[in-house]
Amino acid sequence: MLDVTSRTLTKVFGLFGFALLVVCLLLSLPWIKEKFSDEVAAFNPTDVQCRSNLKTEAQPSDGAGILRVIDVWPRQTSINRHVCVSVAGVVSAVTERRLAEEVVRVQKARDDAKVVYESAPEVDRNVAWEKFQKAEIVLATALAASATVPSPIELSVFLNGKTAPQLKVKAFAIAKPQVLQFSLAVPPNATDEGVSFWRSLLGGGPSGTENLGEKKVAIGFSRSAATMPETVVEDLLTVVIYDPLTLTVGALSFFFFVLFFCGLARHTTVLRDNARTGPTSSLTSEALIAARTAEANAKTQLKSAEEALKQPSDVVAEAKTKVESASDQAAKDQANANLEQAKVALKMAEASKSAAATALAAATKNLKAAANSAVQGAKSGNVEQPLGPYSLARTQMAFWMFLTLAGFIFLWLSMGLYLGLITSGILVLLGINVTTGLFSISMNDEKDKQSTSRSFLSDIISDGEGPTLHRIQVVAWTLVLGMIFVWNVFWNFNFVNFDTNLLLLIGVAQSMYLGFKWQEAPPKS
Repeated sequence: MLDVTSRTLTKVFGLFGFALLVVCLLLSLPWIKEKFSDEVAAFNPTDVQCRSNLKTEAQPSDGAGILRVIDVWPRQTSINRHVCVSVAGVVSAVTERRLAEEVVRVQKARDDAKVVYESAPEVDRNVAWEKFQKAEIVLATALAASATVPSPIELSVFLNGKTAPQLKVKAFAIAKPQVLQFSLAVPPNATDEGVSFWRSLLGGGPSGTENLGEKKVAIGFSRSAATMPETVVEDLLTVVIYDPLTLTVGALSFFFFVLFFCGLARHTTVLRDNARTGPTSSLTSEALIAARTAEANAKTQLKSAEEALKQPSDVVAEAKTKVESASDQAAKDQANANLEQAKVALKMAEASKSAAATALAAATKNLKAAANSAVQGAKSGNVEQPLGPYSLARTQMAFWMFLTLAGFIFLWLSMGLYLGLITSGILVLLGINVTTGLFSISMNDEKDKQSTSRSFLSDIISDGEGPTLHRIQVVAWTLVLGMIFVWNVFWNFNFVNFDTNLLLLIGVAQSMYLGFKWQEAPPKS
């Protein structure tokens, strides 16, 4: 049987976890993502790429200044990447036509002035020349006005009908189709106002036709600070929050790191209440002797059960014979009653034999495990093995260390958040656990230093006499808060800020644990 916490496998699991974490980080890099997805465009697409992939057909209504979104590219992208959009009708074409008509009118006036000057008699030529020069100046002014680029129009961006804060795009003040480009940028600081918008937009998990880690987003625009968009693109944009491959690699990395830490906790005193150790050879020898004794006792009990089974079997057979040979009904009824009693006794004896057989099978299994452990111990040499019981307080610290680290890395790689993530509630919770651990370690007396471990679960929920309510309460609330934490990180992309009353409840539970620990019976040696 494979021992997943053996010293060799512990090292292998640690290497696997580290290697998979490196792979997860590499898969999160933009240029690596492009190798695994043909649909995701470049991190910063050029204007040429945008124009070659977008539709830019004009419509008659564009000249009326009716804002319209024509197309969006790429159709699938990721957070903090650029998106290209083609729009039309940013302004009315009336202004453009007015400027063009004014140029034509001034041009005609200039031409007329030139004709008058050239055909004027010598006496009137000076006056005609002045009029011609004035017409030239007016024409130059009109041409400059028509060539001047109007001030750009600032458009508000809407995603799924909600205004995206801090996300604006400037468009040319023209009616014809044009290409715009903007970034779906999430601020790196989790306390920023814009992060709340992105959490509400992307959180809540997939719905409808969405896949895990994706959100369908409708892009809209408005020329004013309105609460509703003037126009919305018909084709939805798919925003990839995290891809399944990267998520799977990250989850495997976390799993192997947990296995590595379990092996580390078994072979070191990192989670133990005391530093007591013993040589592997003596431990395996004692375990092997105990397993052999248990198997011998189980065999004896099975043999006794088999012997005890013979008597009720004989009684049943004899009762059946008396039923068949009964001379009258009264004798037959009495024989049947005796037969039923004998059958009950037989069933009890069979049950006793079955229990003895089960116990023997378990003892044999334990003996094989002890023998394998002895063989492995002989191969690894006579090393020191920790004997002390597992500590509830240290286990809590390790539990929250893994959750907060995994949550931080997940939010960093998926949303790009790495500032302001740790909430005050999480800090208070970690402080409560650290304080509990420090007090718990300082409270261990000489009796605790001689105690030994029975099993991980038994150690953290029990004192020397059995399971205790205050320990079970601490374990239960730790698991509940851990599930809430994981749910919020994975589904809502934030570190939950536990409220004051919940933190007070945890503090009371931890205080009860410390208070009762003074009176706890130490684990038996």
